[in-house]
Amino acid sequence: MSKEPEKRMAALMAAKPDFVLRLLFFSIVLLGIFLLVQFGIRGYMKYQSYRIQTEALPAPFDDMKISQKPLSIGDAGTWLATSFELGQSYAAFAKDHDVSPENGIIDFYPVGVFGARQQRVVEAVEEYLSIFFCRDVRRGKEISDEDIPAAGRRRHPYEGHQQYHTVYFIDSLLPRLKGSDSLFSVALTDTDLFPRDTWSFVFGQASPDKASAVASLNRFDLAYANEREFLRAVLRTVSHEAAHALDLRHCIANVCLMNGSMDLQE
Repeated sequence: MSKEPEKRMAALMAAKPDFVLRLLFFSIVLLGIFLLVQFGIRGYMKYQSYRIQTEALPAPFDDMKISQKPLSIGDAGTWLATSFELGQSYAAFAKDHDVSPENGIIDFYPVGVFGARQQRVVEAVEEYLSIFFCRDVRRGKEISDEDIPAAGRRRHPYEGHQQYHTVYFIDSLLPRLKGSDSLFSVALTDTDLFPRDTWSFVFGQASPDKASAVASLNRFDLAYANEREFLRAVLRTVSHEAAHALDLRHCIANVCLMNGSMDLQE
């Protein structure tokens, strides 16, 4: 009887300790790289957060610092626990932008058919945008569900309801409709939104390059029976996305309108 299988087994047993040591070594190296990246990134984000918190601001913005509440970076379950963002200082924004442009109208486009409660919120959003950004708001042409092409929509892969593709709005539809005197354009719809095929949904999205933003009432309408809470959530989302359209980035320093969010609670 051949002893070849026995020799192979003996060779395998002899090599096993070396294989285990190599596997252990590479596992430790990978763990070290992971921890270095995680703590390095978080550490740098905390440094950036501190720089923004302590930045000297011109009047009247300096008076706002007394009410700022520092934001915690890295708490489990929060948007900053899974996102790498460097924030934006006042100086960085002012360097590339006119902080208080004299001209520009806000173009506002309701999309779809709204119920009575939703319609009250839409009208409040239109008024709020004018007050918040100190600009006139121009109600644009009526956009119906039939105006959104197949490329701009889908059925939710798990829940089955209709969704609009945010990219179609901010990169295609709104730039086409934008007036020459427009500061930025905002669309508000009662239909749920998604940004790409791998995402379940988003509350809204914006493009500073195209000065356009879109937001949805859908998930807030379902989540809040109280109309005041419903309105509050929508106002925050629309003004957040509109500010992104003006190239304001997410804030990583303090609790404010420009914080990101992963869910309804945030």
